[in-house]
Amino acid sequence: FAGDVVGINVGGFGAYDLAVDESNGVNEENEFSFWGDKWGSDCGDGVPENGFSLSNAALKFKAFGDAVTAKGGYTQLYVPGILGVNWSYQPGTYRGGQIEGTFGGLYLTYAIADEYKAPWFKNTTGFSKSSPYSDPFTDANKIDYIHGLAARYTFENGTA
Repeated sequence: FAGDVVGINVGGFGAYDLAVDESNGVNEENEFSFWGDKWGSDCGDGVPENGFSLSNAALKFKAFGDAVTAKGGYTQLYVPGILGVNWSYQPGTYRGGQIEGTFGGLYLTYAIADEYKAPWFKNTTGFSKSSPYSDPFTDANKIDYIHGLAARYTFENGTA
């Protein structure tokens, strides 16, 4: 953090598959190579993709010590019981933002995102109510954004 107020997180990873080719299909559940560019785009052809993925590029802020924090960009969002990420050897990534605050025993958080990618895809894509095999981004299937709000109170004995 610069001046104990603003900072930046940047992270990414690359993958190159040395063993899988057209004659030896990818097992996308192993997640050691990319399954495709993004959800809904040729993710069923069984051919691995090599490349690089940006997993974190976010501006972050804090105020009142560490009582209030915020971040926005390509990042991991977490709203307890509502939003989270896929984890493999790398995390999934949202394009969105989150604000959190702790006030005594009260914790509050709100997050919003308009795109996401699992770690086995290279790029983020929008949200859909459909599978990737049936034109997931028609107007009827498209979800413009997702968001979540959560609160938790932790008592002095540690019970939340």
